[in-house]
Amino acid sequence: MGRFHGYLRLLRFERAISAMAGVVITGIVVKDLTGFNWGYVVACLVVFFSALANFALNDINDVEIDRLNQRLDRPIATGAVSRETAVLVVVFQRYLLLLCLSCWVHIQGSWSGSV
Repeated sequence: MGRFHGYLRLLRFERAISAMAGVVITGIVVKDLTGFNWGYVVACLVVFFSALANFALNDINDVEIDRLNQRLDRPIATGAVSRETAVLVVVFQRYLLLLCLSCWVHIQGSWSGSV
């Protein structure tokens, strides 16, 4: 597993994108999302960055179990991504998450607003 492929496996973009789709589908099903809505854009980004960070955090916490079970799809367990680099990825994703949340607060104008 190459380094770039290791980062892709660490973050699991495909699963984060499907989580964002869940936000949009829910908005459509409950008939709250009938057109473009900045609140949903920010909600999708929050879910996306949160999922990316959580997948990486899971790999950090489960590295010994993944090595024991010979999980070749886990980049930290195989050595494609170092544990320290994965921690930096988590911190960066959490920063992006907080940035999205601050945008949501700005869009709403106050904490009393809703998506």
